[in-house]
Amino acid sequence: MRKSTVALVALVVLVLAATLIAGCGPAHPGASGQVLTLGGIFPLTGSSAVYGVNSRNAMTMAVDEFNAAGGAIVDGVSTTVKAVTEDDTGSPE
Repeated sequence: MRKSTVALVALVVLVLAATLIAGCGPAHPGASGQVLTLGGIFPLTGSSAVYGVNSRNAMTMAVDEFNAAGGAIVDGVSTTVKAVTEDDTGSPE
């Protein structure tokens, strides 16, 4: 191979390696907060609704307490939680 081809291949390999290394670094401490979405599927209607409503309320209370305490710092980024619930009507389908 010619020297110019070897140099070009070496340059491409170095650029790819630098891109990989830069992409694998930790989050920047100055980065804005992130929101973690926590989902739950509960029987909010139907014959088992009492259990599903209580479970949804417990999850909501835990998320509210977590966020009120300031959330958490994950890799230098402030993280809070958002709760999302769905109703499965107590049906296994």
